[in-house]
Amino acid sequence: MKKREYYFGIFLLCLYAVVTLFQILLLIRIGPRIFTAPSYLPWFLLTACLDFVTSGILLRYYRYKNYGLAFSAGVLSLLVLLGHDFIVYSILAQRKLTVYYQPAAFAVLGTAILYGISLAFSRTRERAWLKTAGIFLLASGVLLTIIWIWKLNTLNVVLQGTLEKVLQGISWATSVVPMLFILNFWRELKTVEGEKKYKPLSQLGTSLMAAIALTAVGSAVFLGQRLVSDGLVVIRPPAVSEKARALAARFEARMYTDGQGDTLRYRLMPPLDYNPTHDYPLVVLLHHGGTHGKDDINQVEGSFAPFFANYHNLRAYPAFLFVPQCPRHTSFSDPTPDRLMLETIHALEKEFA
Repeated sequence: MKKREYYFGIFLLCLYAVVTLFQILLLIRIGPRIFTAPSYLPWFLLTACLDFVTSGILLRYYRYKNYGLAFSAGVLSLLVLLGHDFIVYSILAQRKLTVYYQPAAFAVLGTAILYGISLAFSRTRERAWLKTAGIFLLASGVLLTIIWIWKLNTLNVVLQGTLEKVLQGISWATSVVPMLFILNFWRELKTVEGEKKYKPLSQLGTSLMAAIALTAVGSAVFLGQRLVSDGLVVIRPPAVSEKARALAARFEARMYTDGQGDTLRYRLMPPLDYNPTHDYPLVVLLHHGGTHGKDDINQVEGSFAPFFANYHNLRAYPAFLFVPQCPRHTSFSDPTPDRLMLETIHALEKEFA
């Protein structure tokens, strides 16, 4: 490999590390709603392209150094990652292939473990930074796999929330891996002889590298600004109409508060002619995405509660109607709303039959 290839690899790995860190900070600042921003899809494509190009540079390096095991593991990892990115793109763009996300994610973790083993225990272990990267990939891959399986198999919602935070922390920590590859390339530069003159073909290659680098930087800056703008847009809560107030008025306004001070607002309607000596079903009515907030009114109209609260249905199917309201910028699948909703149900079971 020539010096310019090492410099090109260092530059793109630095850009990839910066882009990854930027996304992590944006997730901390804005939260999961960043994934629904209009500019997130092109941003995802940019990160996928950067991942592909940097992986190609590393594969070129392994081939040049005759690191056969690392090269084979890297190719396998790249192919699996491409499949994973295709599935994520389909989910983001078309809401398709969602059932394949989990298997694809486990496949990525599996190949990351193999990739880490190849770097930590093959000839690449002679390179300190590659060995460190391998150990880091191996350890993080094993931990992520164990914790994810644990999270999927536990019914304790509090533990699920804790494991989700641990998963995010480990995932964010893996952003140091590109820095380890950068340090390895920087060390390799000392052993590369200077390039005294360029051939027309090498000049073309240099121009191509420069064009890719400028395009990548320009795209990252432009899409990064768009992503920040989309993520920080103030979303006004939906107006409360008279119809919504009338529908909600039939339900009792309530609020559950846990030991940590987190709250869940909800509406509750008991069965007609409620008899505490009898047991009744509890119908959980979740609203659509347009009625998030804390008004504790709009979620009734935004769910199937009006249909269930029809007098004939109340008479024919006696049940408690439970209509929680999800706070803005979250969803019922997020750890905190999910936990609060289940804790509220347990509290209602103790209060009513």
